Amino acid sequence: MKWNFDLRPEAALQFFRSKGLKASFSWQDMWADEHDTAFTVAKMMDMDLLRDVKEHVDRALASGTTFQDFRKSLEPELVKRGWWGRAAMNDPLTGETRNVQLGSVRRLQTIFRTNMQSAYAAGDWEQILDTADSAPFLMYDAIDDNRTRPQHHAWDGTTLRFDDPWWQTHRPLNGYNCRCSTIQLSDADLKASGKTVSSKAPAVTTREYVNQRSGEISEIPDGIDPGFDYNPGSTSQRVRALELFGQKVAGVPADIGAAAFAALAAEKPSVVRAIDDGFALWAERAVAQKLSSRTQYVVGALAPDDVVYLKTQGIAPVSAEIAVDDRLVVGRKAQRHAEAGDALTMEELKRVPVAVRAPEAVLYDTANRTLLYVTSSSDNRSAKIVVRPNVVTKKPKRTLNSVQSAFKVARTKLGEQQFVVVRGSLQ
Repeated sequence: MKWNFDLRPEAALQFFRSKGLKASFSWQDMWADEHDTAFTVAKMMDMDLLRDVKEHVDRALASGTTFQDFRKSLEPELVKRGWWGRAAMNDPLTGETRNVQLGSVRRLQTIFRTNMQSAYAAGDWEQILDTADSAPFLMYDAIDDNRTRPQHHAWDGTTLRFDDPWWQTHRPLNGYNCRCSTIQLSDADLKASGKTVSSKAPAVTTREYVNQRSGEISEIPDGIDPGFDYNPGSTSQRVRALELFGQKVAGVPADIGAAAFAALAAEKPSVVRAIDDGFALWAERAVAQKLSSRTQYVVGALAPDDVVYLKTQGIAPVSAEIAVDDRLVVGRKAQRHAEAGDALTMEELKRVPVAVRAPEAVLYDTANRTLLYVTSSSDNRSAKIVVRPNVVTKKPKRTLNSVQSAFKVARTKLGEQQFVVVRGSLQ
């Protein structure tokens, strides 16, 4: 879907206005998806000035202002307040006094272009998530002229599902002054245009990059500028999704929260997809860290029918909220299931939120008084996700429904007498 700079960009504005402020001395002080949640201008340490510059960008974004009008409005203000040309400035990291470039026409162009394009890309991502059921494909669209980077030209026309991991690092913007974007396509769009879905994502080669400010060493995909290897808007979308989940589902009676989450899933798919995406990243990081930090992640909520059924069994859920403790991923239970050969694969684990939200069947375990969310596994077994109602957590202290275990079982095991089908089918 092309960015239309002639329209009032409501989603782009929402993204930009949700950002906080963060002073930084170098562009390397703010890294990758940190830009999703904070506005910064390198060498601008005065928070009042930073706030004023953000307001100028906000007005330009809201009104469709051209760069020339943006410059005409902002440049005199920066000159007046001493943030223009070269000046001596103390580096707060090293204590060194350096002669640095403050404001210039070129820097204003970078501020204007990067913030406008990233805001549109972020707003576009929200729309992509909301409409992914009907238009699940994205096509990389490069501007093919003599200013296009060779790698971006090579990626032009690459068409993959919106949830392909390649987009998490390669969805534009992919560098300063990158003009690439994505076009969202449905099956009908593909047929009408004669295009096909790429058989696989382009091969990713990387180079080592050392952030001279933090000392952090990272692998940056070739063709992408350092700090641009993230999906614009995905982090802020996850933050907003969890905030909205907290407002609608957590802290309210279970029946109200269950109905609210069902409505969110139906009316605002971007919210639940952002929760899914966030959980996948959380699970990957938990495995990489290897040790449990006793953190939790929200994966969804009880369905209204589940709440009703639990009440018939004398269990009154306090909340509809369902969460996973990272001990499920890296704790002793996870180790035992790995040794027994019935552990979920990483891809199956990352789909726990989807399995809870849209299971093939929900069972009630009469012996253990838990709910079992059942989906198909990759090896003809069933993935069984066990949720215990009304678990009290310590940090923070609250009562929720906790995923106690997740592993594979033979389908026949689920037909045992102790299991009652609440909804769905095991057939």
